[in-house]
Amino acid sequence: MHQILSMIIVFMFYIFTFIPLSYLNITRLKTENTKQCLNLSVKVLSNSILPSRTNFSELAQGFAGEDLSPLEVDKDKLMREFYDVAAKNCYSSKDFNHLKEKLLFKTIVYPDRFFIADTNDKWSVPYFFTYNKDGELLYLNTRDDTVYSYDSAGNMLTWSLTEAGISRSRKNDLIIDRINSILSGYTGEPGSDKALNIKILNPDNNDSAYKISYSYFNVLEGVTFFVVYKENRNIDVKDRDFRFKNYNVAGYTLY
Repeated sequence: MHQILSMIIVFMFYIFTFIPLSYLNITRLKTENTKQCLNLSVKVLSNSILPSRTNFSELAQGFAGEDLSPLEVDKDKLMREFYDVAAKNCYSSKDFNHLKEKLLFKTIVYPDRFFIADTNDKWSVPYFFTYNKDGELLYLNTRDDTVYSYDSAGNMLTWSLTEAGISRSRKNDLIIDRINSILSGYTGEPGSDKALNIKILNPDNNDSAYKISYSYFNVLEGVTFFVVYKENRNIDVKDRDFRFKNYNVAGYTLY
């Protein structure tokens, strides 16, 4: 009787310990493979710039001119090449289709606006970096410290950040909050008020702990393409629910 009881205890210990650990190792490996695949795929941004004289000139010489979005991305070509590279770096068509299904969205961030493609690869209207200050809508950008607004006649008004009463660090936080506020609508789970908050670096925040925590992702320079992958696996073992989450954010920036 004692031997049977001991075997039951050992068996239960195996179920509650080694099976979750095995799935954890599998999930970790899958996460690493997914991250590597996405990191390679987002680099197609450099091949997807529209072939205009302005774009080629500014790719070679840096941003110039008055246009806040000097590099224009061919969105259709970007998606074709992104999926082509992803398919080549997946082990099978099944893995590729699974990866594609779990992509929450794809985003292109320009200096003054950003676009989002949903799970059906339908691109949104442009979302501008705006801030409502005392009832006036201000337009911000990541290239310089100029602030824009429009009067009742539709005329553009410009002034500096200092004149607008906004610090550069504050401006960056406003832009980051604007991005996350829109993206949150694409990351929430059904029946939950929680959404994924992407940790985007504010380069003007000099706190050392902050820089360590946020150093890996900065979309406030150049033109950036990034994607977000999300997969949740729930495993029931003897009335216990084990959750394994795989979140990946991968991006590439052209300066």
